[in-house]
Amino acid sequence: MLIKKIIITSVTVMILFLGLQVHSKTIKPVIKSQSHKQINQTENWGIDVSYPKITSKNTKNTNDFNRRAKKIVMDEVHNFEKMFLEEDVDKSSAPYDLIIGYEITFLSQDLVSVLFIESSYSGGAHGNKETYTLNYDLQKGKVLALENLFKKNTNFVEIISKESIAQILKKQGYDNPAKEWVKEGAGQHIKNFTKWNITSIGLQFTFDPYQVASYAEGDFQTEVLYQKFSPKIQSPYFSIIKK
Repeated sequence: MLIKKIIITSVTVMILFLGLQVHSKTIKPVIKSQSHKQINQTENWGIDVSYPKITSKNTKNTNDFNRRAKKIVMDEVHNFEKMFLEEDVDKSSAPYDLIIGYEITFLSQDLVSVLFIESSYSGGAHGNKETYTLNYDLQKGKVLALENLFKKNTNFVEIISKESIAQILKKQGYDNPAKEWVKEGAGQHIKNFTKWNITSIGLQFTFDPYQVASYAEGDFQTEVLYQKFSPKIQSPYFSIIKK
């Protein structure tokens, strides 16, 4: 009877241990926001930026992601500061500023996708807006390119272009006289889709001002659902994203 109890107890402990092991593998990394702020009253400018920092058990790869995320933002900070050192800036103009925030569009134990959103004013009739993206494989420790998500020599750019043009023209109005601008800025060339993000339902593409429309019309985003891509052209990353 005692042996039976010991066996039952041992099996129970083993099941709990294995359950904890499986659970630990599916825990999402923790992201905390890091910030950097500066005010220069003499030069009449200010900086307010933030970037994500991941904490997880895979310290080597998360440290690499953290370094890359910080570098994207701090490079813009350094460029902004450099402008006041190298250029004759009109200090009587409106206050100059640099603001950068971010959005985590996808996060799992395998992948993280970040959209950085920058707005700034450095003189002129209006400010500027620009975006940057970082899609990172936390298991392999590498930055993902869009083509990594698809098999070689497939028509994924054609699909993305077709869907994006249709969505942008729908937002603008099909009678928009600048259709050719859209067709060029979202045409079938991979260089038009460098600002992309993973989401839970599809791939998101951001088009900064002037890429597909005038500054006054702002930026545009499109989302191409995963179901639009045939399984025949999908790389194994699709199964990782959708699991």
